[in-house]
Amino acid sequence: MKIYAKPGESLQQFGGTCPSGWIEMKSERPIDPDKHYIARLDGTWVVDFSINLEKRRQAYIAESDSLFFEWKYDGTAASEQLWRDKVSEIKSRYPLMNPRDKE
Repeated sequence: MKIYAKPGESLQQFGGTCPSGWIEMKSERPIDPDKHYIARLDGTWVVDFSINLEKRRQAYIAESDSLFFEWKYDGTAASEQLWRDKVSEIKSRYPLMNPRDKE
Protein backbone atom coordinates (compact mmCIF):
# COMPACT_ATOMS: atom_id res chain seq x y z
CA MET A 1 0.00 0.00 0.00
CA LYS A 2 1.32 3.43 -0.89
CA ILE A 3 1.84 6.07 1.79
CA TYR A 4 1.62 9.79 1.09
CA ALA A 5 2.63 12.81 3.16
CA LYS A 6 3.00 16.55 2.79
CA PRO A 7 6.65 17.64 3.05
CA GLY A 8 7.35 19.51 6.28
CA GLU A 9 4.31 18.05 8.03
CA SER A 10 3.55 14.90 9.99
CA LEU A 11 0.25 13.86 8.42
CA GLN A 12 0.26 10.71 6.34
CA GLN A 13 -2.31 8.99 4.14
CA PHE A 14 -2.45 5.27 3.43
CA GLY A 15 -3.56 4.29 -0.07
CA GLY A 16 -5.83 6.14 -2.45
CA THR A 17 -4.56 8.87 -4.73
CA CYS A 18 -1.77 11.25 -3.85
CA PRO A 19 -3.25 14.61 -2.74
CA SER A 20 -1.97 17.74 -4.44
CA GLY A 21 1.26 18.96 -2.84
CA TRP A 22 1.94 15.60 -1.18
CA ILE A 23 4.60 13.02 -2.09
CA GLU A 24 4.89 9.25 -1.94
CA MET A 25 6.82 8.15 1.15
CA LYS A 26 9.29 5.27 1.35
CA SER A 27 7.75 4.03 4.63
CA GLU A 28 5.12 4.94 7.15
CA ARG A 29 5.95 7.53 9.82
CA PRO A 30 7.88 6.04 12.77
CA ILE A 31 5.97 5.76 16.03
CA ASP A 32 7.83 7.25 19.00
CA PRO A 33 5.94 9.22 21.68
CA ASP A 34 9.03 11.31 22.47
CA LYS A 35 9.72 12.38 18.88
CA HIS A 36 7.80 14.33 16.26
CA TYR A 37 8.50 13.24 12.69
CA ILE A 38 7.93 15.27 9.52
CA ALA A 39 8.12 14.26 5.87
CA ARG A 40 11.13 15.21 3.75
CA LEU A 41 11.07 15.84 0.01
CA ASP A 42 13.07 12.65 -0.56
CA GLY A 43 10.24 10.50 0.86
CA THR A 44 11.85 9.84 4.23
CA TRP A 45 10.86 10.90 7.73
CA VAL A 46 13.04 13.09 9.93
CA VAL A 47 12.70 14.17 13.56
CA ASP A 48 11.43 17.74 13.88
CA PHE A 49 13.63 19.06 16.67
CA SER A 50 11.89 22.46 16.81
CA ILE A 51 9.09 20.99 18.92
CA ASN A 52 11.69 20.16 21.58
CA LEU A 53 12.17 23.85 22.40
CA GLU A 54 8.76 24.00 24.08
CA LYS A 55 9.21 20.58 25.72
CA ARG A 56 12.56 21.73 27.07
CA ARG A 57 11.07 24.96 28.43
CA GLN A 58 8.32 23.04 30.22
CA ALA A 59 10.84 20.57 31.67
CA TYR A 60 13.02 23.42 32.99
CA ILE A 61 10.01 24.89 34.79
CA ALA A 62 8.80 21.57 36.17
CA GLU A 63 12.14 19.94 37.01
CA SER A 64 15.11 22.30 37.24
CA ASP A 65 13.95 25.78 38.23
CA SER A 66 13.32 24.78 41.84
CA LEU A 67 16.79 23.17 42.00
CA PHE A 68 18.31 26.42 40.72
CA PHE A 69 16.63 28.43 43.46
CA GLU A 70 17.66 25.89 46.11
CA TRP A 71 21.26 26.26 44.92
CA LYS A 72 21.05 30.06 45.03
CA TYR A 73 19.57 29.86 48.52
CA ASP A 74 22.05 27.48 50.13
CA GLY A 75 25.04 28.15 47.85
CA THR A 76 26.57 24.68 48.19
CA ALA A 77 28.55 22.96 45.48
CA ALA A 78 26.38 19.86 45.89
CA SER A 79 23.14 21.74 45.17
CA GLU A 80 24.76 23.49 42.20
CA GLN A 81 25.82 20.12 40.77
CA LEU A 82 22.33 18.70 41.29
CA TRP A 83 20.86 21.60 39.29
CA ARG A 84 23.51 21.34 36.54
CA ASP A 85 22.97 17.58 36.23
CA LYS A 86 19.22 18.09 35.84
CA VAL A 87 19.75 20.74 33.13
CA SER A 88 22.09 18.36 31.25
CA GLU A 89 19.52 15.57 31.52
CA ILE A 90 16.79 17.82 30.09
CA LYS A 91 19.04 18.98 27.24
CA SER A 92 19.85 15.41 26.26
CA ARG A 93 16.19 14.36 26.51
CA TYR A 94 15.04 17.24 24.27
CA PRO A 95 17.85 18.05 21.81
CA LEU A 96 17.45 21.15 19.66
CA MET A 97 19.33 19.62 16.74
CA ASN A 98 20.24 16.24 15.40
CA PRO A 99 23.43 15.14 17.24
CA ARG A 100 24.89 14.05 13.89
CA ASP A 101 24.61 17.68 12.65
CA LYS A 102 27.28 18.73 15.18
CA GLU A 103 30.02 16.99 13.20
